[in-house]
Amino acid sequence: MKIKTTTPFLPFFVVFLLVGFWTGRQIAVSAQQPGPVENGTERPPIVELDSAPSTPTPQAPAVTEALPPVPSLPPPTQPAAEQPPKPSQLASRQRNLLVIGVDDLGSPDPRLEAVWLVIYMPANPHFMLLPVYPSPSSALQEANSPSPDLAQLFHLNASKTLPAEFLSALEGRGLWWTGFLILDEVALSDVIEFLGGAGELSSLDGARTIASLPPAANDPQEALIRQARLLHELCGNVARLSLDDGWRLPHLFGLIPAHAITDLDLDQVATEWQQLLQRAGEIACEYPSLAQTNYHP
Repeated sequence: MKIKTTTPFLPFFVVFLLVGFWTGRQIAVSAQQPGPVENGTERPPIVELDSAPSTPTPQAPAVTEALPPVPSLPPPTQPAAEQPPKPSQLASRQRNLLVIGVDDLGSPDPRLEAVWLVIYMPANPHFMLLPVYPSPSSALQEANSPSPDLAQLFHLNASKTLPAEFLSALEGRGLWWTGFLILDEVALSDVIEFLGGAGELSSLDGARTIASLPPAANDPQEALIRQARLLHELCGNVARLSLDDGWRLPHLFGLIPAHAITDLDLDQVATEWQQLLQRAGEIACEYPSLAQTNYHP
């Protein structure tokens, strides 16, 4: 009885089995065919992570517009250290004062006795003094040395200006200056008395002090030693001044042009002198090129 009741369902079961098998094959075939193309673009390929580079390189963005033209570079200039600043730019910049000593500015052919470069900053009581003539090297050089002799190149033009060959010789030694001051023996004697005798100078007046200096052309070594000592004493004397000594400066201006020549602005000199006197007790002078020589004061 059970066989008769279940037999009619067997044909239906077989039909459903065949239909399921055929449908599964159709789905498998359609999965192997490429999908439809949409909007004219293909589907991007699939990149497997284990086969991708560890650090992908991004693509450069497309250039959408032309780059602006590269401006032309200006011509090369000299280093700033070789270009002296203009006088109008010196309000708070370094001063390189070229101080030149001669025997007599009233002579048609003044004799060169000394050249020093004084380096300082405005309102700063620290000064560096570099001997140029006679210098430690020139004091020891042989008489037949081919280097130019500043004493032979020095003279004053009819307009009381320095000759081009003398200035070129200084520049050839790597020097530059923001101003110059030429003093003869009369002016230097007044400067010594202006600063007041102290120490070794207390028993000497200006004229006797100048007379004790040997000519640079005759004995450059001794001349350099005595000049360095004199400047050292004068520096110490300035440190003892006060604001009450400011009235003496106009007297020195009266030495121009008979016994002193300068291209400095005298109003600016007077202003900086007053500023210096406010810190007179802090004034110090340094001689870097003489520090390791027998010429140090």
